[in-house]
Amino acid sequence: MNIKDVAFVFCRFFALYIFFSCLTILPFVFMNGINLDALISSLEFLLLFVLLWTKTDWISEKIVSGRSDSDIKTNFTIQELQNTGFIVIGMYILAMYVPAMFSFIADIITDERVRNTNYIISRLGIFFKIIVGIFLVFGNNAISRFIKKLRG
Repeated sequence: MNIKDVAFVFCRFFALYIFFSCLTILPFVFMNGINLDALISSLEFLLLFVLLWTKTDWISEKIVSGRSDSDIKTNFTIQELQNTGFIVIGMYILAMYVPAMFSFIADIITDERVRNTNYIISRLGIFFKIIVGIFLVFGNNAISRFIKKLRG
């Protein structure tokens, strides 16, 4: 693995962070009608995510240009490093937002004041974040196998 590979992996991690930020803003788009500022912000984050994710090779080449292409001695391949990072990020997301989801459900059940639409919409981002966390931890292959098992 060389320096460009490390830059590639960290660029992907940053793209994932940008996507996660987009999910944080997205529920606020629909509060009190359509919030144009939140819509523009979420579209900007989404565009930045797409650029970072699809142009990762080009960006990582620009980051390491002019540096020696020395290999980093490691037992990991670039794919293993990326998968490990995605799992760690997914576990962090789940650790942060699964308790928030249970708190949200308990609030809806026990407190009449939180049953308004704005509160529910603002909390929907929690479910999107949990889905992303599950996807990162288990990967697309594990999720597709699970869905196939559910179908029978």
